[in-house]
Amino acid sequence: MARRSGMRRHVAGACLAAGLLVCSAAGRAEDLSDLRAEGQRIATGGGPAESQPCMACHGADGMGDSAAGFPRLAGLNARYLDKQMEDYVSGARANAIMTPIASALDRTQREAVAAYYAGLEPRAPAWRSREADAAQVQHGAVLWAQGRAGQIQACVNCHGAAGARGWGAVYPDLAGQPRTYTEAQFQAFRNGERQNDQSAMMRVIAARTDEADVAAIAAFLAQLEPR
Repeated sequence: MARRSGMRRHVAGACLAAGLLVCSAAGRAEDLSDLRAEGQRIATGGGPAESQPCMACHGADGMGDSAAGFPRLAGLNARYLDKQMEDYVSGARANAIMTPIASALDRTQREAVAAYYAGLEPRAPAWRSREADAAQVQHGAVLWAQGRAGQIQACVNCHGAAGARGWGAVYPDLAGQPRTYTEAQFQAFRNGERQNDQSAMMRVIAARTDEADVAAIAAFLAQLEPR
């Protein structure tokens, strides 16, 4: 009898624990949903007066603008996006457009915007077909996969071989980014406008690549379909 009673208590305890886990998971999902809703409100024009709508540059779908060089944000890692905004505020990543926008948002608002864009589903960019140059893309693919012996390491070492989808908050997903954006980031690393790379790795690589290399890598990335 005592054994059955103990078993009943064990089962009841397990059910209670399982219920708490379900409630906790549901609470986290609800919190994330609220955070993303706040991020959407800010991104579409409901933020502080000093901060212009994010969609004005990055598009309603978060896919960016190839002609203007504004990057894709849809589907990027939330922690990465949040860190970039923090870096705009601190000056580790200088940008005349983004620094005042990020500075106008408080800590929670920046987290909300990051969560919102991370939750958007990326799609194949419209510029894939019209910006392709087979020889240039092939040159970029070789640099991406192999680097150049004694000069630059392969890009896949940090950004991943599986569609350039990056690694967490440190190494970003680069698939489908506009060529103009990628080229501008190499320039920013070269001239010191960006100093938020891990162990100054990108500053070293950018200094060792010429314009043809950069254009090729950018062309290769622009042709990759985001996850």
